[in-house]
Amino acid sequence: DNHMLAGNTDENGVPCLPAGCLYSRPADRSDSFTNAAPKLSLRWDAATGLMLYANASRGFRPPEMTELYRLQRNQAVADLDSEQVDAYEIGLKFARGNWRGEIAGFDMRKDNVILRDSNGFYVSQGRTSHEGVEYTLTWQALNVLAATVAGTHARHRYEFSRAIEGGETITAGNDVDTAPRDLLRAALEFRPLPAVGDYFVDAANAHRYTGHELLNLRARWDFVPRWSLTLRVNNALDRAYADRADFAFGNYRYFPGRPRSVFAELSWQAQ
Repeated sequence: DNHMLAGNTDENGVPCLPAGCLYSRPADRSDSFTNAAPKLSLRWDAATGLMLYANASRGFRPPEMTELYRLQRNQAVADLDSEQVDAYEIGLKFARGNWRGEIAGFDMRKDNVILRDSNGFYVSQGRTSHEGVEYTLTWQALNVLAATVAGTHARHRYEFSRAIEGGETITAGNDVDTAPRDLLRAALEFRPLPAVGDYFVDAANAHRYTGHELLNLRARWDFVPRWSLTLRVNNALDRAYADRADFAFGNYRYFPGRPRSVFAELSWQAQ
């Protein structure tokens, strides 16, 4: 329900000359999206402490408000579909003595990916593929001491070719920008050390973000039954890092992560 003037004008209905206003306001309209997200899971307890499993599932994301209704000057309607991802996973989990772990391989296909084309219009014509392995291994050395290694090695690729905004061109087979191939976390006791590997920041795979390492501290105290106090310090060394990085208009752009942050949490658990 548009409570403003429809079309490519200023707030008084006067056209922006000579090139037109930056955005167009769509007329009143109705959009609906119906999606199903089925999931099939199989599980086999092969032996004591060993379980094999397989999953097949479908997920979706309807277009956001800005994608549907924040139109460019020459755009009257954004005809978008919901993004859809089909995922397949097979893996195993085990627990033996002081050791436990999990490893899984996955294959995902994403269709109707919403992006902005070379005209600045939102379109839902992208496709990507994602294949890789996830793993976790934990050694419980003592009741209060555990070491964990976890990570993902995956390849994220474009499966279509198209000119997009900013003068870039997506080429089928290239890595998806801002998608690192490796994520690794090593944790000891309450002192996890997460690391984000380097990744490409443009569709042409010509520029990289070097990645970062952070030090997080966590301690928990169960001081009486059902009550606990947790203290966390994130980014304890107050490192400058990017939650996300990309390359646009000839420059690197960084979306900065949080500086050093301290959290306290008091919890009560019912029996």
